[in-house]
This record gives sequence, structure tokens and C-alpha cells, in this order.
Amino acid sequence: METSSMSDARCEKYRPLEDKIALWTSLTANERTRGFHWFAARPAHEQAEIIMEGEENILPRLQTANPGKEQDKDMRYAALLLAIRRAGFDLVRRRGYRVQGHKEFEKFEQLRQGTLQSLKNQKKAPLRQTLLAHWGDVRLLKKQGTGFLLISRYLQRAHHIKASASYIARLWREVEE
Repeated sequence: METSSMSDARCEKYRPLEDKIALWTSLTANERTRGFHWFAARPAHEQAEIIMEGEENILPRLQTANPGKEQDKDMRYAALLLAIRRAGFDLVRRRGYRVQGHKEFEKFEQLRQGTLQSLKNQKKAPLRQTLLAHWGDVRLLKKQGTGFLLISRYLQRAHHIKASASYIARLWREVEE
């Protein structure tokens, strides 16, 4: 019971900070977390630009609107969140290209094209390499006297590798004999 009251006291300690941040940014704790995840996924040069935007443009406005030196760290945090939001983080999940303008839509189009290109370039590992990766199982089963048909079925069920018994036998002759 005491740990519960301790955690409640800890939450009460940070509640004023939560209220200030929510007031300055209009973001809930969950939205702030998603915003930082979005920020972490950006390239380093974009992250630097976002941080500079927050420090140079947004922080001075926050400081003039809310005077008080003890709030400096909190305001830097809020300025970074506002810069993240201005840079393109969208509160509506998976709808960023609809909410953003035409220029931002082109960025999303470039991201889609890059993703498609990387999927085209990815090639499935050849069956031979996949089988050789599990060759220890094949060797063990063969030493136990198991036939290639049962080895083929085992590989299908245990490792989701579709290889015919004749292909495994041919590979066995190449590798083991």
C-alpha cells in the first residue's frame, strides 16, 4: 500500500508540469510520446533543424508570453514539442498527407516511392542458402535414418521451408558426399 501512495505522491509532484505543458502545447501525454517517436524517426539533419526552430523561433515567443525564469526547462521542452508539431508531426494517425499542404504531400509521395523501391530491391534468399542455414537439422535427421521425404516435411512444418525431397537429396550429394 505504501508504494501506491508513494507513486501517487510522485504523480502529484509532476502534475503542475503536465498541466503547464498541456496548456502551452495543447498535446496530451500520449500525443507527446507519439511526437517524440516521430521525431526520433527523422534523419539527424532534420532533427537538428527542428531543434533549432524550437530554440530560435518558438522559445522566445513562449518566454515573452509566460515570464518567469524557473520555467526555462519546461519552456524548452514545450518549444521542442511545438517545433516537432510544426515540422510535420500530425495528431491524426496515418492522415498526415491529408492534413498537410501540397508541398508536404510531395514529401509523403517521395517516402512512398522510396519504400516501394526498397521492397523491389529486397530479394528472397535462395532456397539453397536457406537450406544450408538449417543443414544441421538435415544432417542430424539423415544420420538418424530419416528419408528425404520426411526431412522435407519436417522443414516445411518446423521452419516453413518448402523444398522437395529430390532437391534436398541432390543438395545432400553435393555437400556431404
